[in-house]
Amino acid sequence: MIGAAALQTHRGIPARPVPRQAGHPALHASGDHAVLRDEDGAITAQAYAKVDGYRCGARRTGVMIDRIVSRLATSHGHRQRAEPRPWGLWATAGFATVIAAAFIAVQAGTELVFLSMRGLGDGQDAAGDSFGLRVALATIMSAPVGMGLTVLFAAARKGISVRTYLAVNYPASRELWRQLGYLVAFIIAVHVVMLVLDRSIVTPFEQRLYKTAQSPWLLLFAIVLAAPAFEETFLRGFIFQGLLSSLGARGAIALTALLWALLHVQYDLVEISMIFAGGLLLGYARLRTNSILTPITMHSLWNLSSAIETMIYLG
Repeated sequence: MIGAAALQTHRGIPARPVPRQAGHPALHASGDHAVLRDEDGAITAQAYAKVDGYRCGARRTGVMIDRIVSRLATSHGHRQRAEPRPWGLWATAGFATVIAAAFIAVQAGTELVFLSMRGLGDGQDAAGDSFGLRVALATIMSAPVGMGLTVLFAAARKGISVRTYLAVNYPASRELWRQLGYLVAFIIAVHVVMLVLDRSIVTPFEQRLYKTAQSPWLLLFAIVLAAPAFEETFLRGFIFQGLLSSLGARGAIALTALLWALLHVQYDLVEISMIFAGGLLLGYARLRTNSILTPITMHSLWNLSSAIETMIYLG
């Protein structure tokens, strides 16, 4: 049975007693190495504890802790990078094709239903007299379908909210006013180009549209609210976000502007080129403000200005 112990070095250096509690071995320390002896002088344990060894152990422990922290941070970074991003290029193209096809199908179906109700056999004049009304109804019916599918496919991408995907954010008021100023300058520039080219500011398509609208307020709702809301959410919301990671900001702005211009096949080449230039401006506004609400607002005001010009022109 071990009684009170004394600690002394292997080198035979006299040990310095360390105070102890009753019933426990007393520790004595001197030199670099220490052994534990009982009252009779028998060695009961050895604790080869060099001071340098303690220091090396502490350094090794510190290195291990640093490695663990580094691995945890790297693992966290990988998890962050692994979070789902918007749909890639080909997925975006596929979903966009489905949305566009559904939008066109609803438009065509609306016009067919309208003509059948009016009597399809009444001749071209009857169909021509209701052209503006048919366009308004087709737009109002198809826009919600297109927007619904756009939101649906955005929501199908896990890990990113629909609001983030489609950039449904309130833009800073100062930046919004700046972009609206750019829009005013752009509209003025378009008018100057049209006058230089000796072309009418009001296009033949717009004249026909408003002459046959039958319900001007319905047409205004379609072209000032419904059409801009769908087109911008679809193009500069869903498609823009999908192209951004693959083509970069410039590629996303240019391609969405081109797609937007191609949607307006009812105009001639000069007018389509103006629409393309306007699409570049809207894409820049979307990127600059990180908000789909900015191009929607700009698009709506652009269409409203065209509507006012057309109504003034037609008297």
